[in-house]
Amino acid sequence: MGTKAGGLWFIILGLVGVGLCVALCVYFVLASGGEKGTEKAAAPVVRYAAPQPQVPGYPGATRGRPPSTRAAFSPQPNKLGWNTTDVTLVFQVYQPTQGGHTYVKVDNAQPEDTTALKLSAEGEHVVTFWSVDADGATEKQQNITVRIVKTPPAVMTVDKLVFENPGDARLDGHTVVAGKSAFSFRAPIEPKVVRVLVFGSKPVLALPTLGKELKVDLYGMCPGDCTLTIRAVDGGGSKTDSIFSVKNISATPPTDANQDEIPDEVVEALALSARSAVDDPDADGLSNAEEWQHGTSMKNADTDGDGLPDGWEIKYGLDPLDPTGDNGADGDPDGDKCRNAREYELGTRPNDAASGPGK
Repeated sequence: MGTKAGGLWFIILGLVGVGLCVALCVYFVLASGGEKGTEKAAAPVVRYAAPQPQVPGYPGATRGRPPSTRAAFSPQPNKLGWNTTDVTLVFQVYQPTQGGHTYVKVDNAQPEDTTALKLSAEGEHVVTFWSVDADGATEKQQNITVRIVKTPPAVMTVDKLVFENPGDARLDGHTVVAGKSAFSFRAPIEPKVVRVLVFGSKPVLALPTLGKELKVDLYGMCPGDCTLTIRAVDGGGSKTDSIFSVKNISATPPTDANQDEIPDEVVEALALSARSAVDDPDADGLSNAEEWQHGTSMKNADTDGDGLPDGWEIKYGLDPLDPTGDNGADGDPDGDKCRNAREYELGTRPNDAASGPGK
């Protein structure tokens, strides 16, 4: 009897233990599944930029930032930076604010409150402009240069020539009397003049203007009596010739020790080599001797500054000392509707209409 009762209790305790194990497993499974089912994604962190204070009626304008002004030309200047007519400047303001102002002054005159300006006077003008918004934010001042030329350069009279060494040359009425084969003088040049060419018995190098004066060194230009021509070319392409008589009383001709057909004074002044006659330092297709013969620069492949190399111009019968008309970049001497500059680019002949584009 006792043995049977003990076995019964053992069975009961075993069943209870199994039940507890099953219950615990179910509990953990449900607990785990419930947490996963209710798990939520972490809320994203949203960062907001501090809003800029907007100005009513002007989208994009912000307080505290200075305005920005741009100036537009009408008409646009030519490739040399000059206009040949009146010029209108229109000022456009970015970052505008209601009640702002744009100030403009010309050549240090009193500023005007305006967004448009018309200039008519010849010469170079410095235009200063800036804008101020309604809150007092002020833009940094800006400068642009407007160059206007309407009339050809003035004729240069002989009384404007100032000789640096009186013993080299002097004036006799309207005649330049040269005591040496090489002499120097200075002459005032108008600001609108951008290039000067000098001709004697031989033309000399084309000379850029420096400031408001021109210094000319005439090396071997007048071995005897000759006519001296000073040609001034302005920013609009107009040219004026001033002509002087030169009486050279020098008994000593220019020296040419190496017999390269270039006076020794020129060789020394331009620091040319011993082989100066055959050298071509500017690679324009002309030797130094040919440059001297034609009056073109030995160190500038485009003496007249028209974009056409000196050697190319001489080859096709153009004047390498004249950047205007048929001799310039926009010229069309053969009438084939193709500019000289384009003929040069294409490798065609500017003096032969049959060689033009499409021929």
